[in-house]
Amino acid sequence: DELEHFQVRYWDYSRLTTDENEQEITEFLTVEMDDETQWFTFLRGTDIEPSQIIIF
Repeated sequence: DELEHFQVRYWDYSRLTTDENEQEITEFLTVEMDDETQWFTFLRGTDIEPSQIIIF
């Protein structure tokens, strides 16, 4: 299988908010736009520690 390449533009934003325990957290939003199709992808999440990542 050959790899496909796409031209993508992206914008990233962050804000301070509170979680369900009323603790202040930083929330992130990354918006990607495919230049060819003009489709948008929205990726939302919070900060994580590298020790929380497990790869199988």
